[in-house]
Amino acid sequence: MNTFDSDSGFFGHVSRFVRQALTLPACIAAGALVAAPLALLPSAHAQEVEIKLITGFPFDGPSGDKMYGAKLFIERFNAKAKGQARIRVVGGPEVVAPFDQLKALQTGQFDAMVTSQGYFNEMLGLQFINYMTSDEQVKAMPKGYLTLQKISREGAGVVLVQLSSPGLPFYLWSREAKPITTLADFKGLKLRGNASVNAQMAKYLGLVPTNLPSNDVYSALRGGILDGAMRDSLSIEVLNEGEYLKHRSNARLADFSSELYLSNKAWDALSPAVRQIMNTVARETETEALEWMKVRVQRTDKLLTDKYKVKVASSPADVNDIIGRRIGGELIKQIVGGSKYAAELTENFSLQPYLKD
Repeated sequence: MNTFDSDSGFFGHVSRFVRQALTLPACIAAGALVAAPLALLPSAHAQEVEIKLITGFPFDGPSGDKMYGAKLFIERFNAKAKGQARIRVVGGPEVVAPFDQLKALQTGQFDAMVTSQGYFNEMLGLQFINYMTSDEQVKAMPKGYLTLQKISREGAGVVLVQLSSPGLPFYLWSREAKPITTLADFKGLKLRGNASVNAQMAKYLGLVPTNLPSNDVYSALRGGILDGAMRDSLSIEVLNEGEYLKHRSNARLADFSSELYLSNKAWDALSPAVRQIMNTVARETETEALEWMKVRVQRTDKLLTDKYKVKVASSPADVNDIIGRRIGGELIKQIVGGSKYAAELTENFSLQPYLKD
């Protein structure tokens, strides 16, 4: 029933009041009489803001566990912001290709996305965080997220809201019959890496980084085009690469996370209260997602050991230092050193140990 056309309810009361008022000799009085009850209408009747979100990764299916943090955030935010704002998931890579999603937000086609800042040069200023451990990332966010929001806003036209998949460390995986442990063992191996780390792996380990789409890695390993890959455990499981990747480095190389962003326009359209809900829920769900993912990765590691007989290679201290500290530290120095927020980032993210020579 349309209450604007009904004699029942509050608007019916207003309608009857107007008809009675118009019988008065002074019709001008009707305006004042109508204005009084209308002024009582609550501002809560403002339309709920819809935020259309796309993702760079599948939201469901075997890969959906990587989106656990984002899904938890969306569910909790929608509950807490009900009546004020709501996130609607439009779809994943089938809607907009992952490398085109930033442009889709910048042009107003969509309002939000879950992606990796490692995909975009415009987000270079954020990429230092990949070389901290996930525990360090999440611990620093309550103090440092405002700085990251300034960097993403200025550099890419989006506002970082949440680290959506912390807890997924990336290692070097090899298909070699014997463990790859010494520096000499790494030299010359063709390995699928990541654009931001390729040069450092070539410099420090003598690897030959190869750029391939993620879904081509399995066939490249099978055909011998690749000798290994830089991967997280869930990718190895989901893509069955454990059939070929039998050894894993002991030291983690990076902790890449996906992140949830809003376009500057969408962020600015929200009330301060709704933005605060977003930031509060983001910090809560980052912590929960990290703990959940640790358990999930442990389950995957056991599966890889039991099903594929994957082994963690024990490397000498100098190799572990290069993989686990030197490469990441070098990249943190490059990224943070060139930022106008260098002092702020160093303080908020406790980067002093990484910036030492």
